[in-house]
Amino acid sequence: YLAAVFHREAVGREMASPASGALDLRAVQSPLTPPRYEGITLPLPELLAAANGIGGISVDPDEDGILRRVSTTFSYQGRLYPSLSLAAALADGTVNPPGIRAIDVQNRRGVVPLDDDGMILLRWRGGAQTFAYVPAWRVLRSYGQIVRGETPEIPPETFRDKVGFIGATVSGAFEFRSTPF
Repeated sequence: YLAAVFHREAVGREMASPASGALDLRAVQSPLTPPRYEGITLPLPELLAAANGIGGISVDPDEDGILRRVSTTFSYQGRLYPSLSLAAALADGTVNPPGIRAIDVQNRRGVVPLDDDGMILLRWRGGAQTFAYVPAWRVLRSYGQIVRGETPEIPPETFRDKVGFIGATVSGAFEFRSTPF
């Protein structure tokens, strides 16, 4: 799945149809007041065509600028799109579409409550590097080692049965957010 950025206002011409990368969420009970968006920034058409779908990564901090909640779904052009985290949970079977309801998301471990806007209160876990972080260049170098018949720096088993997210970590990517910590 690839990330898509939903915008409150229209952002010009889209390069591809977002419907081509959407999950079928017809079985989902939408939030009481789902966030509605007028624009979308999609991945490159070539990447979108090869992906299983898209997931929204747009966030709206609280009035004080702190990020405490994230949306599970995004409403755009009359369709409901999942967040990237929800798309990942749907893809690996942790969540099934009927488990996404207006008041909560049911998964294999239990129930995650939602507020009236379909938002999840974030449970921040630890500080920097709490979760495994592997630079892309090390993954690519390991792939090259495997192709050459060498022992890879990072064995493929490292990623077996895992969900991985690839993203930017440079300050110019505007990926840093204020959190409660």
